Amino acid sequence: MKRTIVTLIGTVVLLSVFTTMAFAAQADTLTIEVNDKAIEPAAVVWEGELFLPLRAVAAALGFEVEWFAGEQAVKVSSPDKTLQLYLPDGRIVVNDHEAYLPGGYRLIGDRVYLRQDFFADNFSLIVEWDKDGRLVRLQGVEENPIVISTKKEEAETETLKLTLQYPELKGLENTEVQNKLNSLFAELAAAAKARGYENAQYLGEEQLKHHIKAETYFNYQVTYNRNGLLSIVFIDYQYGGGAHGMTVQSSYTFDVKTGKKYELKDFFDDGSDYIAIISDEVKRQIEEKGLMLLTPFNAIRPDQDFYLSNNGLVVYFQLYEYLPYAYGIPEFIVEI
Repeated sequence: MKRTIVTLIGTVVLLSVFTTMAFAAQADTLTIEVNDKAIEPAAVVWEGELFLPLRAVAAALGFEVEWFAGEQAVKVSSPDKTLQLYLPDGRIVVNDHEAYLPGGYRLIGDRVYLRQDFFADNFSLIVEWDKDGRLVRLQGVEENPIVISTKKEEAETETLKLTLQYPELKGLENTEVQNKLNSLFAELAAAAKARGYENAQYLGEEQLKHHIKAETYFNYQVTYNRNGLLSIVFIDYQYGGGAHGMTVQSSYTFDVKTGKKYELKDFFDDGSDYIAIISDEVKRQIEEKGLMLLTPFNAIRPDQDFYLSNNGLVVYFQLYEYLPYAYGIPEFIVEI
Protein backbone atom coordinates (compact mmCIF):
# COMPACT_ATOMS: atom_id res chain seq x y z
CA MET A 1 0.00 0.00 0.00
CA LYS A 2 -1.50 10.30 6.35
CA ARG A 3 -1.62 13.52 8.48
CA THR A 4 -3.47 16.82 8.77
CA ILE A 5 -4.05 16.92 5.07
CA VAL A 6 -0.87 18.89 4.19
CA THR A 7 1.20 16.53 6.31
CA LEU A 8 -0.56 13.58 4.73
CA ILE A 9 0.23 14.63 1.19
CA GLY A 10 3.76 15.60 2.14
CA THR A 11 4.56 12.14 3.42
CA VAL A 12 2.92 10.50 0.43
CA VAL A 13 5.26 12.56 -1.73
CA LEU A 14 8.27 11.32 0.20
CA LEU A 15 7.32 7.72 0.79
CA SER A 16 5.68 6.97 -2.54
CA VAL A 17 7.97 9.13 -4.68
CA PHE A 18 4.75 10.62 -6.02
CA THR A 19 5.68 12.58 -9.12
CA THR A 20 3.95 14.29 -11.98
CA MET A 21 6.36 14.68 -14.84
CA ALA A 22 6.56 14.41 -18.59
CA PHE A 23 8.82 11.59 -19.68
CA ALA A 24 11.81 12.47 -21.75
CA ALA A 25 11.64 11.15 -25.27
CA GLN A 26 14.79 9.11 -24.68
CA ALA A 27 13.23 6.95 -21.93
CA ASP A 28 14.07 3.26 -22.42
CA THR A 29 11.12 1.33 -23.90
CA LEU A 30 10.12 -2.34 -24.02
CA THR A 31 7.44 -4.35 -25.83
CA ILE A 32 4.45 -5.48 -23.72
CA GLU A 33 2.60 -8.79 -24.07
CA VAL A 34 -0.63 -9.33 -22.11
CA ASN A 35 -1.53 -13.03 -21.94
CA ASP A 36 0.75 -13.65 -24.95
CA LYS A 37 -0.73 -10.85 -27.08
CA ALA A 38 1.37 -7.77 -27.91
CA ILE A 39 -0.13 -4.37 -27.11
CA GLU A 40 0.85 -0.76 -27.59
CA PRO A 41 2.20 1.63 -26.39
CA ALA A 42 5.43 0.26 -24.98
CA ALA A 43 6.54 -0.05 -21.37
CA VAL A 44 9.17 2.41 -20.16
CA VAL A 45 12.06 2.20 -17.72
CA TRP A 46 12.62 5.26 -15.56
CA GLU A 47 15.54 5.40 -13.10
CA GLY A 48 15.70 1.62 -13.06
CA GLU A 49 11.96 1.13 -12.42
CA LEU A 50 9.49 -0.42 -14.87
CA PHE A 51 6.31 1.55 -15.69
CA LEU A 52 3.35 0.35 -17.78
CA PRO A 53 0.54 2.26 -19.56
CA LEU A 54 -2.65 2.02 -17.49
CA ARG A 55 -5.26 2.36 -20.23
CA ALA A 56 -3.64 -0.09 -22.65
CA VAL A 57 -3.04 -2.82 -20.05
CA ALA A 58 -6.47 -2.46 -18.43
CA ALA A 59 -8.23 -2.56 -21.81
CA ALA A 60 -6.27 -5.66 -22.82
CA LEU A 61 -7.52 -7.34 -19.64
CA GLY A 62 -11.14 -6.53 -20.51
CA PHE A 63 -11.65 -3.50 -18.26
CA GLU A 64 -13.49 -0.35 -19.30
CA VAL A 65 -11.36 2.77 -18.88
CA GLU A 66 -12.78 6.29 -18.45
CA TRP A 67 -10.96 9.62 -18.09
CA PHE A 68 -12.44 12.53 -16.11
CA ALA A 69 -10.55 15.66 -17.07
CA GLY A 70 -12.12 17.92 -14.45
CA GLU A 71 -11.01 15.72 -11.56
CA GLN A 72 -7.86 14.49 -13.30
CA ALA A 73 -9.11 11.01 -12.52
CA VAL A 74 -9.19 7.59 -14.19
CA LYS A 75 -11.88 4.98 -13.62
CA VAL A 76 -11.16 1.34 -14.50
CA SER A 77 -14.07 -1.03 -14.13
CA SER A 78 -15.29 -4.58 -14.69
CA PRO A 79 -18.38 -6.41 -13.39
CA ASP A 80 -16.61 -7.34 -10.12
CA LYS A 81 -14.02 -4.58 -9.62
CA THR A 82 -13.94 -0.80 -9.77
CA LEU A 83 -10.68 1.08 -9.53
CA GLN A 84 -10.52 4.88 -9.32
CA LEU A 85 -7.26 6.78 -9.56
CA TYR A 86 -7.03 10.47 -8.61
CA LEU A 87 -3.84 11.93 -10.05
CA PRO A 88 -3.59 15.23 -8.08
CA ASP A 89 -2.90 13.43 -4.79
CA GLY A 90 -1.97 9.94 -6.02
CA ARG A 91 -4.99 8.42 -4.31
CA ILE A 92 -6.43 5.11 -5.47
CA VAL A 93 -9.74 3.50 -4.50
CA VAL A 94 -10.23 -0.20 -5.30
CA ASN A 95 -13.82 -1.18 -4.55
CA ASP A 96 -14.07 0.12 -0.95
CA HIS A 97 -10.35 0.18 -0.14
CA GLU A 98 -8.55 3.54 -0.37
CA ALA A 99 -4.77 3.84 -0.57
CA TYR A 100 -1.96 5.72 -2.34
CA LEU A 101 -0.02 4.78 -5.44
CA PRO A 102 3.19 2.83 -4.94
CA GLY A 103 5.87 4.69 -6.86
CA GLY A 104 3.56 7.49 -7.96
CA TYR A 105 2.80 7.89 -11.66
CA ARG A 106 4.51 9.19 -14.76
CA LEU A 107 3.14 10.86 -17.86
CA ILE A 108 4.15 10.29 -21.47
CA GLY A 109 2.16 12.72 -23.57
CA ASP A 110 -1.39 12.24 -22.30
CA ARG A 111 -0.86 8.64 -21.13
CA VAL A 112 -0.70 7.62 -17.47
CA TYR A 113 2.04 5.12 -16.62
CA LEU A 114 2.16 3.26 -13.30
CA ARG A 115 4.87 1.13 -11.71
CA GLN A 116 4.79 -2.61 -12.32
CA ASP A 117 3.78 -3.57 -8.75
CA PHE A 118 0.53 -1.61 -9.14
CA PHE A 119 -0.54 -4.04 -11.88
CA ALA A 120 0.61 -7.15 -10.01
CA ASP A 121 -1.27 -6.08 -6.87
CA ASN A 122 -4.49 -4.80 -8.45
CA PHE A 123 -4.98 -6.91 -11.58
CA SER A 124 -3.80 -10.35 -10.35
CA LEU A 125 -0.86 -10.46 -12.74
CA ILE A 126 2.63 -11.83 -12.92
CA VAL A 127 4.88 -9.16 -14.45
CA GLU A 128 7.92 -10.75 -16.09
CA TRP A 129 10.59 -8.28 -17.17
CA ASP A 130 12.88 -9.84 -19.78
CA LYS A 131 15.68 -7.28 -19.89
CA ASP A 132 17.74 -9.12 -22.50
CA GLY A 133 14.75 -9.62 -24.79
CA ARG A 134 13.46 -6.08 -24.10
CA LEU A 135 10.05 -7.57 -23.38
CA VAL A 136 7.50 -7.36 -20.54
CA ARG A 137 5.12 -10.30 -20.21
CA LEU A 138 1.91 -9.97 -18.18
CA GLN A 139 0.15 -13.19 -17.27
CA GLY A 140 -3.09 -13.50 -15.30
CA VAL A 141 -3.11 -15.77 -12.24
CA GLU A 142 -5.85 -17.59 -10.36
CA GLU A 143 -6.36 -16.36 -6.80
CA ASN A 144 -7.59 -18.19 -3.71
CA PRO A 145 -11.41 -18.41 -3.59
CA ILE A 146 -11.77 -16.10 -0.60
CA VAL A 147 -13.32 -12.67 -0.12
CA ILE A 148 -11.27 -9.81 1.31
CA SER A 149 -13.18 -6.72 2.38
CA THR A 150 -12.03 -3.58 4.19
CA LYS A 151 -12.90 -2.56 7.73
CA LYS A 152 -12.65 1.18 8.33
CA GLU A 153 -12.52 3.57 11.23
CA GLU A 154 -12.10 7.33 10.97
CA ALA A 155 -12.19 9.89 13.77
CA GLU A 156 -10.94 13.37 14.45
CA THR A 157 -10.54 15.21 17.74
CA GLU A 158 -8.85 18.48 18.63
CA THR A 159 -5.55 16.63 18.95
CA LEU A 160 -5.72 13.57 16.67
CA LYS A 161 -6.72 12.63 13.13
CA LEU A 162 -7.27 8.88 12.86
CA THR A 163 -7.63 6.76 9.71
CA LEU A 164 -7.67 2.98 9.98
CA GLN A 165 -8.20 0.42 7.23
CA TYR A 166 -7.58 -3.28 7.71
CA PRO A 167 -8.69 -6.49 5.96
CA GLU A 168 -11.47 -8.86 6.90
CA LEU A 169 -11.47 -12.37 5.41
CA LYS A 170 -14.53 -14.39 4.46
CA GLY A 171 -14.96 -17.73 2.76
CA LEU A 172 -12.07 -19.63 4.34
CA GLU A 173 -12.75 -23.35 4.71
CA ASN A 174 -11.66 -23.30 8.35
CA THR A 175 -13.72 -20.73 10.26
CA GLU A 176 -11.41 -21.03 13.27
CA VAL A 177 -8.46 -19.92 11.11
CA GLN A 178 -10.60 -17.18 9.58
CA ASN A 179 -11.54 -15.81 13.00
CA LYS A 180 -7.95 -16.04 14.20
CA LEU A 181 -6.59 -14.04 11.27
CA ASN A 182 -9.37 -11.45 11.41
CA SER A 183 -8.70 -10.98 15.13
CA LEU A 184 -5.00 -10.42 14.40
CA PHE A 185 -5.76 -7.78 11.79
CA ALA A 186 -8.14 -5.97 14.14
CA GLU A 187 -5.54 -6.10 16.92
CA LEU A 188 -2.87 -4.56 14.68
CA ALA A 189 -5.22 -1.69 13.82
CA ALA A 190 -6.17 -1.22 17.49
CA ALA A 191 -2.49 -1.05 18.48
CA ALA A 192 -1.87 1.65 15.86
CA LYS A 193 -4.89 3.56 17.18
CA ALA A 194 -3.56 3.37 20.74
CA ARG A 195 -0.19 4.74 19.62
CA GLY A 196 -1.98 7.64 17.96
CA TYR A 197 -3.85 8.60 21.12
CA GLU A 198 -0.64 8.29 23.10
CA ASN A 199 1.17 10.62 20.66
CA ALA A 200 -1.67 13.13 20.96
CA GLN A 201 -1.11 13.35 24.71
CA TYR A 202 2.43 14.63 24.18
CA LEU A 203 1.61 17.55 21.89
CA GLY A 204 3.07 20.78 23.28
CA GLU A 205 1.29 24.07 23.95
CA GLU A 206 2.73 25.69 20.83
CA GLN A 207 1.55 22.83 18.65
CA LEU A 208 -1.95 22.99 20.12
CA LYS A 209 -1.96 26.77 19.74
CA HIS A 210 -1.28 26.37 16.00
CA HIS A 211 -3.88 23.56 15.67
CA ILE A 212 -1.24 20.95 14.92
CA LYS A 213 -2.65 17.48 15.45
CA ALA A 214 -1.14 14.07 15.87
CA GLU A 215 -2.12 11.66 13.15
CA THR A 216 -2.42 7.92 12.72
CA TYR A 217 -2.78 6.35 9.29
CA PHE A 218 -2.99 2.54 9.23
CA ASN A 219 -3.55 0.68 5.96
CA TYR A 220 -2.81 -2.57 4.15
CA GLN A 221 -2.12 -4.13 0.77
CA VAL A 222 -2.75 -7.74 -0.25
CA THR A 223 0.36 -8.65 -2.24
CA TYR A 224 -0.17 -12.40 -2.76
CA ASN A 225 -3.36 -14.47 -2.70
CA ARG A 226 -2.56 -17.72 -4.49
CA ASN A 227 -1.75 -21.39 -4.02
CA GLY A 228 -3.29 -21.50 -0.56
CA LEU A 229 -1.05 -18.67 0.69
CA LEU A 230 -1.96 -15.11 1.64
CA SER A 231 0.57 -12.31 2.07
CA ILE A 232 -0.46 -8.91 3.46
CA VAL A 233 1.61 -5.78 4.05
CA PHE A 234 0.62 -3.23 6.71
CA ILE A 235 1.62 0.42 6.86
CA ASP A 236 1.54 2.19 10.22
CA TYR A 237 2.19 5.93 9.96
CA GLN A 238 2.37 7.99 13.13
CA TYR A 239 2.79 11.77 13.28
CA GLY A 240 3.38 13.33 16.66
CA GLY A 241 3.80 16.99 15.75
CA GLY A 242 7.44 17.01 14.66
CA ALA A 243 9.08 17.81 11.34
CA HIS A 244 7.59 14.68 9.79
CA GLY A 245 5.99 11.44 10.83
CA MET A 246 7.41 7.93 10.83
CA THR A 247 6.14 4.91 8.95
CA VAL A 248 6.72 1.32 10.01
CA GLN A 249 5.96 -1.46 7.53
CA SER A 250 5.12 -4.98 8.67
CA SER A 251 3.97 -8.07 6.81
CA TYR A 252 2.45 -11.49 7.36
CA THR A 253 2.27 -14.57 5.15
CA PHE A 254 -0.19 -17.32 6.08
CA ASP A 255 -1.44 -20.69 4.95
CA VAL A 256 -5.17 -19.98 4.53
CA LYS A 257 -6.11 -23.57 5.41
CA THR A 258 -4.08 -24.01 8.59
CA GLY A 259 -3.37 -20.43 9.64
CA LYS A 260 0.36 -21.16 9.81
CA LYS A 261 2.48 -18.01 9.74
CA TYR A 262 5.47 -18.47 7.46
CA GLU A 263 9.01 -17.37 8.20
CA LEU A 264 11.58 -16.41 5.59
CA LYS A 265 13.50 -19.68 5.95
CA ASP A 266 10.37 -21.68 5.12
CA PHE A 267 10.68 -20.78 1.43
CA PHE A 268 14.12 -22.35 1.06
CA ASP A 269 15.35 -25.94 1.24
CA ASP A 270 16.65 -27.19 4.59
CA GLY A 271 20.34 -26.41 4.88
CA SER A 272 20.16 -23.75 2.17
CA ASP A 273 22.14 -20.61 2.95
CA TYR A 274 19.13 -18.40 2.26
CA ILE A 275 20.74 -15.46 4.05
CA ALA A 276 23.66 -15.43 1.57
CA ILE A 277 21.38 -16.04 -1.43
CA ILE A 278 19.11 -13.11 -0.60
CA SER A 279 21.94 -10.84 0.59
CA ASP A 280 23.87 -11.30 -2.66
CA GLU A 281 20.77 -10.37 -4.67
CA VAL A 282 20.12 -7.29 -2.51
CA LYS A 283 23.75 -6.20 -2.98
CA ARG A 284 23.43 -6.66 -6.74
CA GLN A 285 20.29 -4.53 -6.89
CA ILE A 286 21.80 -1.83 -4.66
CA GLU A 287 24.73 -1.58 -7.06
CA GLU A 288 22.51 -1.75 -10.15
CA LYS A 289 20.32 1.10 -8.86
CA GLY A 290 23.28 3.15 -7.67
CA LEU A 291 21.81 3.60 -4.19
CA MET A 292 23.84 5.74 -1.78
CA LEU A 293 23.53 4.00 1.57
CA LEU A 294 23.64 5.63 5.00
CA THR A 295 25.51 2.60 6.31
CA PRO A 296 27.10 -0.35 4.46
CA PHE A 297 24.88 -3.34 3.74
CA ASN A 298 26.45 -6.68 4.59
CA ALA A 299 23.62 -9.18 4.97
CA ILE A 300 19.96 -9.54 5.84
CA ARG A 301 18.89 -10.75 9.27
CA PRO A 302 17.77 -14.40 9.60
CA ASP A 303 14.29 -13.04 10.45
CA GLN A 304 14.37 -10.28 7.82
CA ASP A 305 11.04 -8.62 7.04
CA PHE A 306 9.54 -10.02 3.85
CA TYR A 307 6.36 -10.67 1.91
CA LEU A 308 5.32 -12.58 -1.19
CA SER A 309 4.28 -10.93 -4.42
CA ASN A 310 3.19 -12.40 -7.73
CA ASN A 311 6.71 -11.68 -8.99
CA GLY A 312 8.70 -13.27 -6.18
CA LEU A 313 9.75 -12.86 -2.57
CA VAL A 314 10.25 -9.27 -1.43
CA VAL A 315 12.57 -8.30 1.42
CA TYR A 316 12.47 -4.76 2.76
CA PHE A 317 14.07 -2.43 5.26
CA GLN A 318 12.61 0.28 7.46
CA LEU A 319 13.04 4.03 7.09
CA TYR A 320 16.59 5.22 7.79
CA GLU A 321 17.85 1.64 8.13
CA TYR A 322 19.99 1.99 5.01
CA LEU A 323 18.64 4.93 3.00
CA PRO A 324 17.53 8.51 3.70
CA TYR A 325 13.90 9.21 4.59
CA ALA A 326 13.04 10.45 1.10
CA TYR A 327 13.65 6.97 -0.36
CA GLY A 328 10.81 5.52 1.67
CA ILE A 329 10.75 1.79 2.46
CA PRO A 330 13.42 0.13 0.24
CA GLU A 331 12.26 -3.18 -1.21
CA PHE A 332 14.11 -5.86 -3.18
CA ILE A 333 12.44 -8.65 -5.20
CA VAL A 334 14.14 -12.06 -5.05
CA GLU A 335 13.04 -14.85 -7.37
CA ILE A 336 12.52 -18.18 -5.58
